[in-house]
Amino acid sequence: MQLSEYDVMQIAKSQQHIADSHSISDLQTRTLARISKLLRSEICVFMRDPEQRVTTDRRIVTLGFDAATEFHAQANFKDNPLALWARHMRNRWRIPVAIPTRMTDRLRNTFLDEHFIQPFHIQHTMAIGLLQDGQYLGLIGVFRRDNEPEFGAEDLNKAILISFHVLSTLRRYRVEEDLLDSKRIVAAMSLGAEHRGVIVTNSQFEISYRNLPAMEIVEKLKSPAERDTRSLNSLPQALYGRCLRFAEAGTASETFECGVPKGGYALQVKIYRCEHRDAPPGYAIYLTPDSSTLPHLKKMQTLGLTTREIDVVNAVATGLTTSQIADRLCISFFTVQSHLKSIYCKLDVHNRAGVLNRIANVEFA
Repeated sequence: MQLSEYDVMQIAKSQQHIADSHSISDLQTRTLARISKLLRSEICVFMRDPEQRVTTDRRIVTLGFDAATEFHAQANFKDNPLALWARHMRNRWRIPVAIPTRMTDRLRNTFLDEHFIQPFHIQHTMAIGLLQDGQYLGLIGVFRRDNEPEFGAEDLNKAILISFHVLSTLRRYRVEEDLLDSKRIVAAMSLGAEHRGVIVTNSQFEISYRNLPAMEIVEKLKSPAERDTRSLNSLPQALYGRCLRFAEAGTASETFECGVPKGGYALQVKIYRCEHRDAPPGYAIYLTPDSSTLPHLKKMQTLGLTTREIDVVNAVATGLTTSQIADRLCISFFTVQSHLKSIYCKLDVHNRAGVLNRIANVEFA
């Protein structure tokens, strides 16, 4: 269907409006505003990482939601049908826009049905896939209520024209974002030679880089619940809360201590704000185990204990039972027993007291 001259002018204005954006979040906001007007929809969603493989909050920007509904949608977006549909459609896109049929029928009695479809009377859905080399840079969902008309050929043509411009602009920002991450990493590594662990994050404290020692420390800081729910590039709550307060304070740097129960040592944390011109700040986080606890770790390594066996010994030193050690380390009761037998054999002792005495009496250069 051929578009009218008025529609062509509106699309041209929309393309210019989108091109004038100054950040990804601004691009999302501008895109939703223009699409809402062009496609006559009050409810739109612009998702980055629509397959939910990376970010925790999915970077959702919404239009037509009140604050409470927006919060619920972000916190429980695993039920989002567009994300599941996006995985299914990634290698099947013929055009960048499609209308998923019978989408609402599949969502009866789900969280999204209760908190999104029913309250807003959603009936019609349009999906705009922003793909590059078979990978999503983003996905836009456009919704209409049950008292509004279905999406037609004219709507598809408008969405296709606008989607190409959104994709090219988003691609440009992604390149700039990757370059900025690289600059942050280089700066962080140049300052972090004396520290064991180095983490670089963006302005939302999503991890863009971490070295191997930092990965090990982060894993020890995570609770069992965080391992199940938080994504790989999320800071553990033990660090995230303090880092968030640091960002709100607006200072250039801060140092604080954080306990690592699973490692049996204290951790010195230094966080620096990384400022770059015309870009949101990033953060460099340096993790250094307290030097007073390092001799004990070196002693256990000298005796040939593995990293997991050292974790068990540290837990034993705090007086935990076998069941409590299993809970703390997120392993089974029998695995703890197996580690203890291996420790007894390596140290040539017969009980827990012997383990602690053996380690205390080790001397090394």
